[in-house]
This record gives sequence, C-alpha cells and structure tokens, in this order.
Amino acid sequence: DGASAIYGSDAIGGVVNIILKNNMDGVNAGLTYGKATSGDHDQFRADVTAGTSWNSGNVTASYNFLDQTPLLAEDRDFADAARPYFLLPDDVRHSVLGAVEQRFGEKLTFSADALYSTRKTQTILARSLFDEVDTLGLETEQLFLSGGLAYEIDDNFTLDVFATYSDFTEDRDSISIRNSDGSVSSSFTAHTE
Repeated sequence: DGASAIYGSDAIGGVVNIILKNNMDGVNAGLTYGKATSGDHDQFRADVTAGTSWNSGNVTASYNFLDQTPLLAEDRDFADAARPYFLLPDDVRHSVLGAVEQRFGEKLTFSADALYSTRKTQTILARSLFDEVDTLGLETEQLFLSGGLAYEIDDNFTLDVFATYSDFTEDRDSISIRNSDGSVSSSFTAHTE
C-alpha cells in the first residue's frame, strides 16, 4: 500500500520488487505434483532455470508452468455443497523470464530483463441471494521489457539510463445461471488492454 508515489496511481497495493539471481552457471529444474486426499483437485508445477556467466557478464533464463484443477465445494464438509462452486479455481499458467548483463570496461554496464506470462483460469461462484451460479473465466497475457546502461562516474555516483515497455491484455467472461430452471440470467464479456 502507498506505493503510488513511486509506481503510479494504480499501484495502491501489492508492489513487489524482484532482484534476479545473476552469475548462475548451470541448470536447476524442479517438478512438483500434489493431489487432494478428498476430491479430484490436483496440482502440477514444473520449472527450469538455466544460466551462464563469463568475466564481463551473465545471462539467465527461467520457465515456469502450473496446471491446477478445481477444488469443488462438495468435496469439503465445511462448504455448502447444496450449491455448486469452486473453492480453488481451474488454473493454467506459463511464464518465461530472461535477464542479461554485460560490462564494457571498468565503468559501463548494459543490462536487460524480459518477462512474458499467460494465465487462464475459471471458477464457479454460488450466489445464494439470487439463487444463481456465476461461471467466471479469465485469460491474461503480459509482456514486460526493461533495458538500460549504467555508467559509474566515481565511487559515489552512477548515471543510469533505462527504458521499460509493458503490455497487458485481459479477457473476462461471466455467465449467471439460475438454479431453479437452469436459464441464463445474465452474461458479459470484457476485453482490457
């Protein structure tokens, strides 16, 4: 909260600064699989990170994949199973991250970062007030690029010149269905860029 002075008026919460691991030599990979003891919910995650470094620079790349099936309310005793809804959404994510740094001489350094990610999720929410079930679908795609030069003037001062580019799209759709007769009471589709 309160990060709008640095990140703009939309950054009212949840701002995270990430410092990427550099000077990595080799490959790290991981697989994770988990399954709920009750119900059909399971989650699969795979990631791989590779990098190499040399005297004057380094490059690192990483890929992450997540596939999660929904956790249904009817699979938990504490949830109201009379109305169908998801406690955890159906979720599929892909993300790729890359970073490069190269020093030119003693004082000048070039660096660049790139992030690309997609996410597709669907959830079902029960609204008891109107006896309706809402199906919500969301697809997002984002791209972030940053690059620049840093020049060390002396031990106390560095001149940084950086440029960034970002692109974000979101497609959202919602359908409300009446429990009483199964008819569609409302639906909408929205596209944001």
